[in-house]
Amino acid sequence: MNNNASNNGFDTNIQQQEESFDLKGFFFKYVLRFWYLYLIFPVVAFAIAKVYLRYSTPKYMAKTSILIKDEKQSVGLSEEKLFEELGIQAGDKNIENEIQVLKSRTLMEEVVKDLNLNVRFVGEGRIKSSELYLDSPIQLDSFIPGEKRMTQFEITLLDEPAFTFKAGEFQAQQQFDIPFTNEYGTFLFSRNQEFPLSSERVLHLTISPIEKIATDYSTALSIANASKYSSVLVLSLIDPVPQKAVNILNNLVRKYNEAAIAEKNQVSTNTLQFIEDRLVFLTQELKEVEKGLETFKGQNQIPLPMELTAEQISAELFEYDKNLSRLNIQLNLLRSIKDYLENRSSSFDYVPVNIGISSPAVTELLTKFNEILIDRERLLRGATPDNPSVAARETQLKNMRENILAAIRDEIRNAELNLKQIETKNNQLNRKTGSIPRIQREMLEIMRQQNIKESLYLFLLQKREETALSMAVTPSNARVVDAARAQGEPVEPKPQLVYAIALALGMAIPTLIILLLDMLNDKVQSKEDLDQNTKTPVIGGVSHNKSGKQIVVSKGSRSSIAEMFRLLRTNMQFVGAEKEHKTILVTSSASGEGKTFITVNLGISFSIADKKTVLVGLDLRKPKLTKYITEQPETYGVTNYLIGDKSMEEVILPTGLQPNLYYVPSGPTPPNPAELLMGQKMKALLNHLLEEFEVVLIDTPPVGLVADALLLNEFVDSTLFVVRHGYTRKGQLNIIDDIYRNSKLNKVNIVFNGLKAGGGYGYGYGYGYGYGYGYGYGYGYGYYDDDKIVKKNN
Repeated sequence: MNNNASNNGFDTNIQQQEESFDLKGFFFKYVLRFWYLYLIFPVVAFAIAKVYLRYSTPKYMAKTSILIKDEKQSVGLSEEKLFEELGIQAGDKNIENEIQVLKSRTLMEEVVKDLNLNVRFVGEGRIKSSELYLDSPIQLDSFIPGEKRMTQFEITLLDEPAFTFKAGEFQAQQQFDIPFTNEYGTFLFSRNQEFPLSSERVLHLTISPIEKIATDYSTALSIANASKYSSVLVLSLIDPVPQKAVNILNNLVRKYNEAAIAEKNQVSTNTLQFIEDRLVFLTQELKEVEKGLETFKGQNQIPLPMELTAEQISAELFEYDKNLSRLNIQLNLLRSIKDYLENRSSSFDYVPVNIGISSPAVTELLTKFNEILIDRERLLRGATPDNPSVAARETQLKNMRENILAAIRDEIRNAELNLKQIETKNNQLNRKTGSIPRIQREMLEIMRQQNIKESLYLFLLQKREETALSMAVTPSNARVVDAARAQGEPVEPKPQLVYAIALALGMAIPTLIILLLDMLNDKVQSKEDLDQNTKTPVIGGVSHNKSGKQIVVSKGSRSSIAEMFRLLRTNMQFVGAEKEHKTILVTSSASGEGKTFITVNLGISFSIADKKTVLVGLDLRKPKLTKYITEQPETYGVTNYLIGDKSMEEVILPTGLQPNLYYVPSGPTPPNPAELLMGQKMKALLNHLLEEFEVVLIDTPPVGLVADALLLNEFVDSTLFVVRHGYTRKGQLNIIDDIYRNSKLNKVNIVFNGLKAGGGYGYGYGYGYGYGYGYGYGYGYGYYDDDKIVKKNN
């Protein structure tokens, strides 16, 4: 017989095409069937969300904004600003550096110490505990750690002034304002009279390391630019206690400005110390000169006219001495700075600047050196010495120090040359004073030394006052734009977000459960499963038989299942439509899929359509055809005919269900059914039936278990392969696909049996099977055993 040409040329592996998600199909297949899950899970999720919101600790956000001052800002449009506007150059790195300084752990540690944030009191409530930040009824005034380390303590308030202190296994009654010592340390508590003792008198005290608290708050601190081109920074912090967050931000800005001022004043501090050291030395020298002058006058009894003459001569020499003194001061300052730098060649310290060095080049180099050093110190607050930016600053400092020393050496040489010229002129004037009496000349020398020391002393006093004034008016780095304020509503948790997540989880969890169960389910559930596992066409479907009856088709019946059999009958007429007499083989992959049910009711449907139909029970291994028709066990049939016990006419019996419907019972189970089916008598029987009847329906054993059906292929016009919804395993579809692709049976079509409204699931895996490509291999369904309890469903 000719086979469907489309059976040839299919690939061994079935190509699966990606399909778009069918929302409507998903809704009807899963949501409607498991509607109760989509009701229960959201309700439970909402209840959990409500409990979470009730017992969770709300967190509040505090914000402050500061303006970072740009000391190098110039008026007009600079080249740097122009590049920034064009996006060619990145933004000001100074802002990024200041952000890192503000987030530095060192700065936050100062805040923690100042606000005593490492000490935390928590009140134990009936529902939940809460931190007592500024409203704690007691305070820890002093704590010195002991031999044992412990951070958690419990305090039970008694009638004043007593309380119970508990640490681990240690417990003792103590009093306020009296220090006590144990193995965990020395403690001193006091009562905060502003807050009376509440009904909840159990407090939990936590003393954490300052470094840990500083790290936690530095990590939690968020800093961002107010806008792309502005120097305004917005600092925000989230904390369960809003006032604590406000205090931290305000204190952080204050500490930041104090640190910046201290850094700027570091140069002035070093300068002031340098001046003080020189003043001490000059004061001693000036005292010695003045004492020497006083002694000289007393010993020589110098009269007033001689003193006046010396003063007049001294006035003439004043101009030379003034220049000489100025050069000596410059030389002393330059040599002091030179020694200062050379003695600190292995380290970097701030260099005194405002001490009166007249050379603009040296002053500019010293100022630049201190600026780079300040920048390096700022980077070290948030980076290690191995950081590339820190290393670059150190290289600049080394180069700058060499440039400063070279410039100072040049200035010293120039000053020494000028000093020699002035001394030459001064010596010429001194020779002119040689005629002055010796006593008067000696007094003149002493007075000249006094003038020089006084001039240098007054000069250093002036510089000291200028430096002190500069330190007093040093501006801060930042100006507070908006003081820290906490938001009225908590930012965590947000009820709307929590309920939205609860709703999403309430819908997602049942969906995931259903999809997971669907993935684990290896039973055929839908036509998509058929399309994905085999190219065999599906000719029709039969709905689930809820009545429990084996015969569901009758004349005049208008039930849905009867209509589906009529539709299947109509579709079968197009398979081999050129033939008036048709032989249809009905089989399946395993027992229990409803092939006998399909055979009987399809035969009834053909007979109702005035087609003379015969049902042939060739499932000789486990016959059921007679039981479906007469509800009686097999007595005789095909087996008796094939072994010669009965004639052909004796085994063709009317069903009594329809006038045009006959059946050939299977008869007793033979020991060699395959050999009987291959005999000539079987061929003669089928040829006779094809001549006498218009439709011959053959009920055969499952091809997934035995090869009996394949032996009948030469007598068959078309094949109906029964697949049962929620029963047939997807792996068994490989059998159907192999038969279809290799044309082992003629014109194979699938009948999808047992369809349920809504695409329900059929679980219950108690049928382990071993799969093999030889169709005589068993699946372990107990085909040769008595049927286990199987629903009379089909």
